[in-house]
Amino acid sequence: MSNIEELSSRYNYKLLEHAPPNIRGDIDQILADIIYHKVKIDSYEELTRWLDMQDYHIDENIDSLKDIYLGAKLLIKHMNKGSNIIIAGDRDCDGITATYTIYYSLLNIFNYPRNKVRYIINRRKSENGISKYIVDTILGFKQDNLVDLVITVDHGSRDELAYQILKKHNIDILVTDHHTVVEDDYPTSADVFINPHRKDSTYPRTISGCQVALLLMLATYKSMYGKLDDDKFIKLVSISALSIISDVMPLNNLYNRNMLKLGINNISKYVDTFWRSIKSALLIPATVSVDDLSYKVAPLINTANRTHHEDLGMLAIGAEGLDTSMGYIVELDDLSNKRRAVTFTAQANVVKDIDITKYPYSIVTVIDTDYAVNGIIAARLGESYNLPSVCFLDEGDILNGSARAILPKLSLMAILDRIAKEDDTILLKYGGHASACGCSILKSNLDKFKALFDKYSKIEIDKLSIDKSIAIDAIVDSRDINLVLAYLIERAGPYGKDFDKPNLLSILTIDRIVLKNTYLGIYFTNGIRCDNYLDSVSWQYNNLQPKDMVVVVYNLSLVNKKGMILLDMSILDLHKI
Repeated sequence: MSNIEELSSRYNYKLLEHAPPNIRGDIDQILADIIYHKVKIDSYEELTRWLDMQDYHIDENIDSLKDIYLGAKLLIKHMNKGSNIIIAGDRDCDGITATYTIYYSLLNIFNYPRNKVRYIINRRKSENGISKYIVDTILGFKQDNLVDLVITVDHGSRDELAYQILKKHNIDILVTDHHTVVEDDYPTSADVFINPHRKDSTYPRTISGCQVALLLMLATYKSMYGKLDDDKFIKLVSISALSIISDVMPLNNLYNRNMLKLGINNISKYVDTFWRSIKSALLIPATVSVDDLSYKVAPLINTANRTHHEDLGMLAIGAEGLDTSMGYIVELDDLSNKRRAVTFTAQANVVKDIDITKYPYSIVTVIDTDYAVNGIIAARLGESYNLPSVCFLDEGDILNGSARAILPKLSLMAILDRIAKEDDTILLKYGGHASACGCSILKSNLDKFKALFDKYSKIEIDKLSIDKSIAIDAIVDSRDINLVLAYLIERAGPYGKDFDKPNLLSILTIDRIVLKNTYLGIYFTNGIRCDNYLDSVSWQYNNLQPKDMVVVVYNLSLVNKKGMILLDMSILDLHKI
């Protein structure tokens, strides 16, 4: 057994196999290995597609999305009639970008009259889906003969009762959504129902609501003009890229990956008013990164619905003048700062109420605040305890919750389905994804919900085969940790959900250690250093000394600091040899 194999066995590292020569071809071994470890690759041709977007088209396999052309046909019929169209969107970043995608397309690509198109963004204080607020607003327009067609985006798969009401008023309904739905719950009153989760659809299921909306616009354009003009939609590809990140769509899906890469390339040109304003206000570098979208832009747009300024996100994205756009973004940034303070206080208040002895398999909390920060708190508390988590927002008699699965492959929807099956009086409404979803209950049912959520969380957790080993994508000699390697790793990106940054393993020697307050810096003799804050350090550092030889598992990436491209090493595990 080699030294590396011995260390791997000792510290529970799993050395992943190399991509075989017939798949790797002339591609660098590390580059080929990264892709090979993340997705199922059977040929060299497939590998090159993953790396270089060869022969990629934004409407790729669009025919396999069930009823997409039926939806286009319905929309074209109403445009030819000069109908009044309402877009009913969800309130989060994905819903806002989806709403904008159809709104912009109708006005600027199809040149439909502005006075014939309206949009409604759902309110945070309303229930999820096609809420009473949306239905009442639509019916208000109907009284003035200002609605003939409703297009839902990023929600609507479970809203049959709402559609029955609208159909009584002779309103056509085109549902576009991407949330999970079972065949028995299809909205049969809708004229067209487009959702990649439909059993009879073969299009990739894990795409955002905004992407579904974009595909509808692409199908409509192709139906009207015979072929697609990609350039007309490049602005919307950038918006779709933001939705992929904001809704945490998996990047082991080639459509998501290519859409994100194409979107980032376009964003980084900073041609559009919105992205120019974002660059200036949030100090984003010349080349935007996934982290910029994930930690800066998406939270900013989501601030709109979390602070009950639901229309502000749409106004920011769609503003035509730079000064107007900057005004909206600055307003959102101010609200975001207030939201952070509220989040900190609310989280501190609920931590003391967590009873892990009574409910050992889940975290369920309730916050009482005007800002809807329960999704953020559910994620943070869940990550702290490594358990599925629900955080409810107290809205009087009703509690509206955001749930996070936390554990890989755990399905929140399976848990909620089980609760609904055992007691159909508990959940007023629920829906979303396996890893993140929303639900509403009566406050009087909170204790029952806690008990059932914990009961079925245990059952779902017991199904999981949790592998605690650390997968190693590549063993790297200390002399090869450099910018060339980092650029190679960047080429295999973008990285995100289900396509993690590669874990590298090296044996290094410590040169010196800098410990100051909460800052820890480790300098290695090969000139590489790692900067950490102590609250993010999960590996042992107390007994480390200069000249110690250590085995290190880490991620390597590039960072832009004041115009300089530097290496960034993030240590995942470290042991003294």
